[in-house]
Amino acid sequence: MKLKIITDSSSDLTIEEAKELGIDLVPLTLCFDDKVYRDGIDITKETFYDLLIRQKKYPKTSQPSPECFVTLYEEAKSKKEIVLVLPIAKALSGTYNSAVIAKDLVDYDHIHIIDTCTTIAGLQILVSEALRLSCSYDIKELVSYLENFKKRIVVYACINTLEYLSKGGRLSGVEAVLGNLLNLKPIITFKEDGAIDIVSKSFGKIRANHSLVQLLKESPIDKNFGVYYYYSYVKENLDGFMNRLKKDNLFVSGKSINLSPVVGCHIGDNAYGIVYVKEELSC
Repeated sequence: MKLKIITDSSSDLTIEEAKELGIDLVPLTLCFDDKVYRDGIDITKETFYDLLIRQKKYPKTSQPSPECFVTLYEEAKSKKEIVLVLPIAKALSGTYNSAVIAKDLVDYDHIHIIDTCTTIAGLQILVSEALRLSCSYDIKELVSYLENFKKRIVVYACINTLEYLSKGGRLSGVEAVLGNLLNLKPIITFKEDGAIDIVSKSFGKIRANHSLVQLLKESPIDKNFGVYYYYSYVKENLDGFMNRLKKDNLFVSGKSINLSPVVGCHIGDNAYGIVYVKEELSC
């Protein structure tokens, strides 16, 4: 049976890239005031960040409805395809739950949904691995492999301003004001369950980059897999981080990505970071 892979727009894959890979891309949505946008379809990244900076109101994000998945499941059922769904981490969005609800609505046994515990390029890495192994692994083997492999995916992000974490309810207003006054640059990652974790708090970009370098030394990059560098709106801070990696002989060539709106609205503009697969621990 042919494998049908579904992921969502938080992966930062474009519609064109998804078509080239032969996978389906489900859009999350954003709401500015009363206007709703489908991520990657109704709004460009440039327009989104312009609105984010100018608008006084904080945008809201929403997961796709179960019906979005039902349509894709029914299509796969009619073609007798096996379905593999790789959505944004369950801890970060209700997208996973929508995919599960849709599965319950469709009478089809060949639907497999993984809580990826990641997002952005972490999803791209999982999609690439699923495509690479789809011809040699059966679906049970593939799911088992991905469940273990996802634990090696590392995401680090340096936040430029605490304003958006405060607006999103993940930080108090007082903490945000004090942090910004002190030029505090927190570095966030994902826990094993996909929840956000602050792993470092540095004063200024130079110290933040030093902290990122130390984190990469503790969890070295496996060069057998793709490396992704990302930024939100402006690339200047990312360029500084990449130059620091080159200085420390840690730079690995990779793809640079401007963060998708559904992720960017939570961490704000001028953030930057890296997504990669860490080296496997030797026994």
